[in-house]
Formats: sequence, C-alpha cells, structure tokens
Amino acid sequence: GGHTRLLLKAGARVLALDADSEQIKRLAVSDPELCANTRCTIVNANFADIAQVALAHDYVSVHGVVLDL
Repeated sequence: GGHTRLLLKAGARVLALDADSEQIKRLAVSDPELCANTRCTIVNANFADIAQVALAHDYVSVHGVVLDL
C-alpha cells in the first residue's frame, strides 16, 4: 500500500498485482479509500502474468514498474 499511495499522490495510474487474494481482501478492509481510487486497479494475479494483465486493463505503455516482493 505504501508505494501505491505515493504513486497515486504523484498523479500516477497504478496497476497493482497481488497473487494473494486474502491480502487483497485485507486491503479492502484496511484501506477502502485506496481501493476506491479510480486511478488504482488491484488485480489478483502473479507478476509472471503482468504483460497480459496490463493489456487487459489498457496499460499499453508504462513509465515504470515497481516490484515489492
């Protein structure tokens, strides 16, 4: 959430991937404002699928990628 909040504050669009669906559910409870932000898309997916997920959500080009392993 921390990286995402900083990127959104800077005006970026964020595509957030998390392979752990339970973590996404916890985030929805702990930070509903972040999850409701229209510039933030949270997807239950693995980083290995980033290209397909990005295209499916209209991210044709990007200016950067942050991986928080």
